[in-house]
Amino acid sequence: MKRKFPQIPLMGSFVNNTYTPQRYQNVSILKKAKLWIAYQMDKQSAKKVDFFVSNSETIKNAEGGALAVPPSKIKVIYRGRDFSKYANIDDENIMSRMKTSLGIESDNILLNVSRLIERKAQLDIVNSLPVVIKEFPDTILIIAGHGEYKSILEKRAKDLAVQEHVKILGRRHDIPDLLKLSKVFVYPSYAEGLPGALIEAMMAGKLIIASDIGENLECVDEKCAIIFKKANVKELSDKIIFALRNYAQLQDLGENAKKMAEEKFEIQKIADKYEETYEEVRTKYK
Repeated sequence: MKRKFPQIPLMGSFVNNTYTPQRYQNVSILKKAKLWIAYQMDKQSAKKVDFFVSNSETIKNAEGGALAVPPSKIKVIYRGRDFSKYANIDDENIMSRMKTSLGIESDNILLNVSRLIERKAQLDIVNSLPVVIKEFPDTILIIAGHGEYKSILEKRAKDLAVQEHVKILGRRHDIPDLLKLSKVFVYPSYAEGLPGALIEAMMAGKLIIASDIGENLECVDEKCAIIFKKANVKELSDKIIFALRNYAQLQDLGENAKKMAEEKFEIQKIADKYEETYEEVRTKYK
């Protein structure tokens, strides 16, 4: 296509940490071979692209480095969200009906929103629950998402005898309401692109606990979230207990997160950046 229309700039995008070594773990030799072939094809095709947009600095460095794309050919534009969908939910009747429909009486609700796959690390939250429940016996973990890890999460919860404290809801279209319902948003991912669910929690002004991966830290810092070391379940359980115990005193973190989200990720600001970039590329490569 580029050969046929050389006058039209060709743009690509980087949206995920595709070539991380973690992808090659726990997969068959055949799967590793397929991933390597795909990587070689991507590396060759990247040479034909005039310009890339990346959704985070972390992904720009990882993907650009893996594909030998010069940094000057990559611009970071964050994901955007409609701030109003997450920042203005105050109907207590909706919350009461939702709690009833989910069979929840407790206010100590932890929420995670992600696909159910290994690198999203919901298993770490489940593994943290026995310690958390000793301190807060009414704690409930809600996971909104679907994927191949559902059965693994359910089995682990049963093995730990915490299955009554875990609710896996599958795909949901009422995430703003679930955010309002929850007390703490827990995001323990091992790898991301730019985490849209984390941005939504920021816009909702939630108290956030997030792993210290670069993708998350482009969204939150210690002024607007509780940060813990990736894959450290003991630290995660300690941070959850700290958040529940000191919830009232930690509300400034949620407010700071909301302000940061509005400044960095509001959808109209992101749209404007895309329009500016398209015009710059069109002018440069025409």
